[in-house]
Amino acid sequence: MRYERILHKLARYSNQAFSQSNLLSIVKLTRRKMSTDPKALEKSKFVLKDMYFAGVNAVSPKTLMLNKVKFKDGMLYIGDQSFELKENVYLVGFGKAVMGMAVVLEHMLGSYLKRGVVSVPSASTDSMWKSEDKSYFPLIGSGVVKYYEGSEHNQPDDRSLETTHEIIDLVESLTENDTLIVLISGGGSALLYMPRPVIECEDKLYVCKMLQAAGADIKELNIVRSKLSMVKGGGLARMAYPATIISLILSDIVDDPIELIASGPTVYNSKSPKEVIAILKKYNLFERVDGDVKKLLTSKEKFKDKKLLTRKKKQFKHVTNIILGNNTVAIEAASLQAYHHKLTPIILRPDVVGNVHDVSLAYVHITSLICLALDKALEKEEFFEKVKDIPVLSLSAAKVDEIYNLIDNMSEEGIVLIGGGEPTVVVKGKGKGGRNQELALHFSLDWLAKIKGYPRFSEYEIIMLSAGTDGQDGPTDAAGAFGYPAIGPLIHDVYARVKSIASKVIIKEEEKKEALRKKLEEQEQLNIQQQRKDLCKTQQLSGFITNKKKEIIKTMEKEVRPNKEIDENDEDNVVPFILQTMEVERMLPENTLNENDSYNLYSRFKRGTDLFKTGFTGTNVMDLHFIYIKKRKCDCKIDFGKEFFQNTLDVHDLHIDTSTIEKYKNLYKREPFHWDKFLSRPSAVADEKIDQLNIKIIDANLTDPCCRKDRKFPLKNLLEDKDLPL
Repeated sequence: MRYERILHKLARYSNQAFSQSNLLSIVKLTRRKMSTDPKALEKSKFVLKDMYFAGVNAVSPKTLMLNKVKFKDGMLYIGDQSFELKENVYLVGFGKAVMGMAVVLEHMLGSYLKRGVVSVPSASTDSMWKSEDKSYFPLIGSGVVKYYEGSEHNQPDDRSLETTHEIIDLVESLTENDTLIVLISGGGSALLYMPRPVIECEDKLYVCKMLQAAGADIKELNIVRSKLSMVKGGGLARMAYPATIISLILSDIVDDPIELIASGPTVYNSKSPKEVIAILKKYNLFERVDGDVKKLLTSKEKFKDKKLLTRKKKQFKHVTNIILGNNTVAIEAASLQAYHHKLTPIILRPDVVGNVHDVSLAYVHITSLICLALDKALEKEEFFEKVKDIPVLSLSAAKVDEIYNLIDNMSEEGIVLIGGGEPTVVVKGKGKGGRNQELALHFSLDWLAKIKGYPRFSEYEIIMLSAGTDGQDGPTDAAGAFGYPAIGPLIHDVYARVKSIASKVIIKEEEKKEALRKKLEEQEQLNIQQQRKDLCKTQQLSGFITNKKKEIIKTMEKEVRPNKEIDENDEDNVVPFILQTMEVERMLPENTLNENDSYNLYSRFKRGTDLFKTGFTGTNVMDLHFIYIKKRKCDCKIDFGKEFFQNTLDVHDLHIDTSTIEKYKNLYKREPFHWDKFLSRPSAVADEKIDQLNIKIIDANLTDPCCRKDRKFPLKNLLEDKDLPL
């Protein structure tokens, strides 16, 4: 019964999106209508992957540098701007994309470049050497640029702190005869890391992690970071004065605000406390910071910047900041690649931000309207009314006109919606995942809900790919994931199966235990009857318990005590199935989202085939979102036996994680059971040390019957010399 109660708790506390009553119908709908054909699914995924790589390659550091930067006769040409380099050229860089930029620039500048320090993420050098493109590599031996790794999982660490010391030492030694080229890209905030001296490193990290967990966007996060840093918010430019600075920037923030990319180390910032305080109060964090941190956040800066700044605009005179690439470049390249697959691309927006679930709902809303437009069930004017004011993803009248024109001339292969940006996740649980994996999973569930409300949408094949252009989604080794409506029902189907198997095993074990209990009870009754007969033969009328009687009682207790080995065997048989049920319950999409554990789900479901892993790409221009839409040619003659994905248990990775074992121990650990306390039974004979009851007694001469409450009996056997028949 204990295990049945455990399964009952599992069902009770799992917040299932689908009730048991309609789960079967949802699974059947999934089997018949949705993207469960492995071949069709893999083909769609291949197309979206190809588009992703086309977009990433367009913003690769090597491509951008070779296309936009030229050097000749001491002149550096960047786009339509030109710069005469001073006697000595120095180089510093920090970010996920700067290694590729630095390698190309080192080859270009040759002997002009005197020294360089570049801070790159962990494993960047390994990724460089594993690259298929062998045309540009760091100069070994003769090179003047040193590359230092740090910032594992996008968080600053001691290595990035040490590298920042190296960068500061270099720039502070520069003079007006020097040129400093600064390479900046996304991820630079963690790789250029130097807290103000009045606070500890851990204090700064604590504030930033609180903001991230609360759902602050990258702009808000970098404003606070700048206030706490010596090098951010123009700090690096102040240190490098009077050298001439040229900053080449790869943007990873919507609208390319150079003052916020990598927290703006070369852009003037007065670091006013007003904006910082407003951000902390917005997320109810202002009261959670104290001491030197709060004092620093609320203080006004006293920089002596007057000679460094221009008169009209508060900008550094000695700095030129240039955006080299951004998300729009990647989106346009992906759009061109869609034509190679005979798809009709529709670019929605490159600046999608907001809570990841709100973004999912917006994409689902747009997708449903596109499907209605394809069915000729929605006029252009009504389409515009439904999208002009929606949160997160509003579209202009011109964009709606463009969409309808593309729909009228679309190819038979379908449509692909393209967006980009950087949604945010509010961290509520302790799981592992990233915003792209969560977006794909939310989209899967939200589109399924849309199908339930309007079943005709099931006639369309819909699949989404959300992936970061840096190849790393949160603290995971995946760039992102695919989302499609069959994911939720298939996982619930697996859950129902493992729970059914566990229930059958538990019922079988309970039946075995019940049979064993009955057998023990029968044996116990027989033993008691036999022992009573023996007691009658040995009982003495004085009421004392002999040693032999005590031995009999102990024998009775020993014989009726359950066998502990049986319980241990029972656990060995049952617990693995309960643990597997708990593991699949953890995979349920609604539980996954509550715990921010999307990486666990995608790693296990279909053994990770819906995870998108690229390795470090060497660039970073936020995320790319693709939604593939194609109407099925016919849904009346489908061979379900061949088309449907066989959802057997061995298709998924259901291994038992150590955390699940610990959870089981903590939740269902049995307290030590003291058998002696519960198995003691009232004896037919009183104990030696217990006073005799008030019963009718016959005196030693057998002639004087009496019944007195105050009578005391001597503690000796009065009948020991009598020859009485037993």
